[in-house]
Amino acid sequence: MSTNATLIGLEQVRPRWGWFLALGIILMGIGVMALAFIPVATLGSVLVLGWLMVAGGVLEGVYAFYVRGWVEYSSTFSGPCSASWWG
Repeated sequence: MSTNATLIGLEQVRPRWGWFLALGIILMGIGVMALAFIPVATLGSVLVLGWLMVAGGVLEGVYAFYVRGWVEYSSTFSGPCSASWWG
């Protein structure tokens, strides 16, 4: 059954093989440029990762206020540590 699904997916992708070839060539070019300019690539990747972490923190903060009963969950999850902290 998985072979049949794979063949169906292959038949859908086959007419667009040129786009995949172009994408591969573009990504190889970007990789070569990243190797040529390592400090710039490092700075770019650190900035992207940093902004993703900031966005994740904001979303997690919003989710913390969205979830009902999160105080009870955190106190039962962390056990004695939260009991000693909150008294």
